[in-house]
Amino acid sequence: MFGAYGNTVKFLAGNNIEKQHEMKNVFIGSLAAGVAQCTVVCPLELTKTRLQIQSCETSTLYKGLIDCVRQIYHKEGFLGLYNGIRATFYRDMIGFPTYFCSFELLCRAISNNNPPYTDMGVTSLIIAGGTAGAFSWACAFPCDVIKCRIQVDYNGQYNGFKDCLVKSYKKEGKQLFQRGFIPTVLRGFPMNAAIFSIYMISIRFYEEREIGERCSLYLSR
Repeated sequence: MFGAYGNTVKFLAGNNIEKQHEMKNVFIGSLAAGVAQCTVVCPLELTKTRLQIQSCETSTLYKGLIDCVRQIYHKEGFLGLYNGIRATFYRDMIGFPTYFCSFELLCRAISNNNPPYTDMGVTSLIIAGGTAGAFSWACAFPCDVIKCRIQVDYNGQYNGFKDCLVKSYKKEGKQLFQRGFIPTVLRGFPMNAAIFSIYMISIRFYEEREIGERCSLYLSR
């Protein structure tokens, strides 16, 4: 995710730090991150979701992760592992732009410096990263609900994203997007506070070390 984001931003802006933090480049980079993650995360979330809804021994279909993958592959082929990929794509095309763009805006609001906001300490990074994560999950939650329903649709009652959305909303109304909303948003804060703060600190450490090595090489000449 961060590899796709960082490389896309550098492709668009080069090594110009100011341009790398321009909102249009952050937005395009976030879309690239979402596309990159979809291909990897869809099979993982499919198996996770199916394993999580097994409530007791009598309703257990899968013995574990490997067995779940094996059964899906035998019944539906390789593409069966990508059941719900369109819903995953919709979710991430909403979630990732709000994730990276809101983090960028929060950094601008908190920091007194220009990019890359080196005056922001761990606490500031935790606040910005956690808030961005919680906000992005709040925006992407409706698509995530539909994605999960499609991925555990054993009986084939839904014919794609739109069909699942229409049928589910007709049956349950607004409650469809209320159940699980608060836990999802609350989970998004600590998870992304850790992700973004560690990511930013790691980048700083790498850049400082690289600068130090360049200076040492220059002085040795």
